[in-house]
This record gives sequence, structure tokens and C-alpha cells, in this order.
Amino acid sequence: KWSFGIITDGRKNSWVLELISSIHAQDFPHYEIIICGPTPFGEKEAQVNEKIYIIDDVNYDDDIRAPISHKKNAIIREAKYNNLCIVHDRYLLPETWYKNFKKYGNYFDALCLKNLTPSGDRYGVDWMKFSYPLTSRFKLNAPLMYNDWHNEAIIPGGVILVKRHLIKDFKLDERLFWGELEYMQFSKISYLN
Repeated sequence: KWSFGIITDGRKNSWVLELISSIHAQDFPHYEIIICGPTPFGEKEAQVNEKIYIIDDVNYDDDIRAPISHKKNAIIREAKYNNLCIVHDRYLLPETWYKNFKKYGNYFDALCLKNLTPSGDRYGVDWMKFSYPLTSRFKLNAPLMYNDWHNEAIIPGGVILVKRHLIKDFKLDERLFWGELEYMQFSKISYLN
């Protein structure tokens, strides 16, 4: 049983619809899709059904920062299944995603998935570790080989794949917005918990 949360700001509606299609195509026996952001369906609300929920978007008119931590926490609160995958509106699931997951198994706390470019190359920030000291906001973190482990590993913010029961009590720090290293703080707190 899977809960998928989609983070969107309404600027990539056609991509969100493709993401939804890629989830539907997986043949999950039980799943839900929770969208935090404007509806991608426009006036066609009939597209929202027992599998798809639009939850209230989180916006702060007096703040130009994107409230990404608030949106992810809203999805965590709404999710009904323990297998939780929160994705930004720039991702699609490959056709064999669920089939491969069944082979992998259901025993995990949090996972980092390969992020591939449209040409199939590795997107270099899918499995990485903290780079210390944090002297620059734009300093790149060190990528890890897929068979390496490090206790400073980062759960990339674009795809969070985790058991809901493990994170529902601490969630993401809502004082941090998009681009404020919110995923690094979440990774460290997740590791410590």
C-alpha cells in the first residue's frame, strides 16, 4: 500500500498529469495520490477520484520563499499508507518502478533512489553526503557510489521515500523553506531518529 504526495506550484500541470499517469500505470493494489498545490486538472475536477486528493495548498502571500517543508508535512499528515513517496513535480516513475520494488521488498526505513536524466545518465545529486564545512550555500555535496554508505548521507528533497510511521512525529522543520537546506536538516534528523 502506497501514498504518493506530489508537491507543485501549478506551473507544471502537464508534467504533474504525466506523473499521475506514471503512478496509475504501476498496477498497485492499493494506493493514493495526494497533491499539495493547485489542481493540475483545471476545471475538470472529475479527474479527482477515490485515488486522488487535492489538499489545501500552503502559501504565504507576504513571503516570497517557497514553503516546501510545510507542503511536505501536509502530505505526511494526510497520508493513510505507511509506504510514503513524496515527489516534486519534475519527476516521473519508470514503467518498472513497482515491479522492481516488489523484488526489493518492503523492509526499509528511508531510501534514496537513482535519479536519471532523460538520456539515462546519472543526475549527480541522487546519493550523496554532506560536504563540510557549510561555508557556501552553493557548494556541491559529494556524490557517493551506489554501493557506498556514509552516516552523513543526504535524503534528496526531490524524492523522499520513507516509512510514514518513522517521520510523522518529527517531519520537516517548517522554519526552513525551499533552498534553505531543508532536506539536509531533514536527513540529519532522520538519521538521528
